[in-house]
Amino acid sequence: MSAIMYVCRIDGTAVGKLLSREKSADKYFSECHRVGDSEHDNEAGKNVWIDLDKAWFAIHSLLTEGREDRSLPAGALLGGTAVSEQDCPAWLVLTVEQTASFAAYLATKPDDMVERSPHFAAAVPESWNDAQMKQYVAGHFRNLRRFVAFAAAKGDGLMTTISA
Repeated sequence: MSAIMYVCRIDGTAVGKLLSREKSADKYFSECHRVGDSEHDNEAGKNVWIDLDKAWFAIHSLLTEGREDRSLPAGALLGGTAVSEQDCPAWLVLTVEQTASFAAYLATKPDDMVERSPHFAAAVPESWNDAQMKQYVAGHFRNLRRFVAFAAAKGDGLMTTISA
């Protein structure tokens, strides 16, 4: 499980261009990457992208209750519309409305969802099932929740990809 997930905010006006492939997802992310640095603490709301590192898999598994589910809103990290020119890395776009739905779904989850989940052990490799890794995943979950809420409040969409 060495794959890292990136989540990028998409200006609401650019979503249609990405979905129609008028604009390249790779170029859009490169522009975002140059514009704003990612920090694991995005409380100021200035970041245009975050990385969930390897914690994305556990977060997705907890949100979907262990199902291999891409349906929205629970499966939003792996849901959305593919917009890549090639298969790897695949870029998935969530519209402004889908982002708002995902933010509302995340808002229903308690801040300590990861720490309290009885399903954490099933969502991670056995070597991750300890207090330190729980904190690692929990930090990324809280960061994701803040980031998605900010994107929704700004009227942005989201774009995700997994990089090996």
